[in-house]
Amino acid sequence: MNIFKGCSKEELKIIADYLEGTYMSEEKVDLRYNQPKGDPKTKYKKVTETIENTPIYKEVQDHILNAQRRQVAYGMDKYPEPLNKDSWSTSETIDHIIEETIDQLHYLVMLKMKLDVFAKNEELMLKQMKQYAEHDDEALANLVRDRIRQNYF
Repeated sequence: MNIFKGCSKEELKIIADYLEGTYMSEEKVDLRYNQPKGDPKTKYKKVTETIENTPIYKEVQDHILNAQRRQVAYGMDKYPEPLNKDSWSTSETIDHIIEETIDQLHYLVMLKMKLDVFAKNEELMLKQMKQYAEHDDEALANLVRDRIRQNYF
């Protein structure tokens, strides 16, 4: 049985492109981005060892687990039962996601504002340091060290 019997050459081309992940729909959506990554080649045990033995990965793991514990505890305090597939309707779930995403945007903007202030202070401090660098005075060197400590520690 040929499931493609009766398809035009154009339709067969679209199907072939789709199966290869190169079909561009009328909305210009590149389907290559919708392809699953597939299973990684590295074994689970090796990944687990790497996480446990790499300080950055381990700290991230600890942070995630601690944050999850806090969030579950918060949910237990707020809701009558643990989160399950029937907790909310699809629409209610989307509303919760939107609310959480807005909170994330607020946090990102706050951090950006802090980074902007830091960058401005750093720029001013570097300018002052260049001015002080022109002098060979021990008092000026001490002043520079004091300013560095005040701004960075």
